Amino acid sequence: MIIAQGYIQTTDDWMTEEFVPFVGTLEFEKPSYGDNGAIILQADNPSDLPEFDKALEIPILF
Repeated sequence: MIIAQGYIQTTDDWMTEEFVPFVGTLEFEKPSYGDNGAIILQADNPSDLPEFDKALEIPILF
């Protein structure tokens, strides 16, 4: 179940293979299904080619 989604933007030069800082805000209410969830960061893929899809899933507690 998705409880919030949005876009984040880098605050630095993004043309690198290194990690870059970014900022963004997600607003949501704590879901009723429990205390566990995940934040999924998905890289932009303008080519729509599946071999360039990248995502990072971070487990969280509400």
